[in-house]
Amino acid sequence: MHAATTVRRFFRNEGHSPWGSTSEEWAQRNTIFGTEMEAIEVKAVDFAEAMAEHGIPHYLKADIVGSEVICLRAMLDFENKPDYLSIRSEKLIFAKLEYEFDLLEELGYTSFKAVKQDFERIRETLPDQLHLYEFEDGASGPFGEHTLGRWATREAVLKYYRRVFTKYWLFGDYSYMIQTAKGRKFISTLERIFRRSIPGWYDTHARHISLDRK
Repeated sequence: MHAATTVRRFFRNEGHSPWGSTSEEWAQRNTIFGTEMEAIEVKAVDFAEAMAEHGIPHYLKADIVGSEVICLRAMLDFENKPDYLSIRSEKLIFAKLEYEFDLLEELGYTSFKAVKQDFERIRETLPDQLHLYEFEDGASGPFGEHTLGRWATREAVLKYYRRVFTKYWLFGDYSYMIQTAKGRKFISTLERIFRRSIPGWYDTHARHISLDRK
């Protein structure tokens, strides 16, 4: 990319690279999980300038661990929007999750899905002819019309997220359970029994209203 660069503080995760983040809150969360974080200075590309230079994508994936709304706010200045997008959804404060939906609606997105990032289950939803790539651990999986489930309204998806947040409060990153050795062992046992992450995390997928007019 040739967009202008600036320098930002970045928290590098020595043991698990995908957990690197510019968010101090996320760095603290990762420390709870027993991983080491190192603050370093890195060059950062301006998202809006990169979009202006390279154009609006058909699908936008924003997963920058705690700073996804920066991308959403930047897109308010563009006339055209991606047909589809997905973001790593807020896990701690429900009002922040609602704000993500506020921005998505302001951008013209009217149909939504909450997709749990259970990778084995995600792969099972792909038609055979699309099994052309093996998604590595941490990858997002399919997007757009190939995602699991039906498109729903903001209200319906937020209602579903309220149930998800109950699981976050019981078993999530900042729960009492996850901060004790016995609690983590209990969660690990449940994950082996049910063969999926508990509580895991979700991406919010969104479909732009302009697709309804095509």
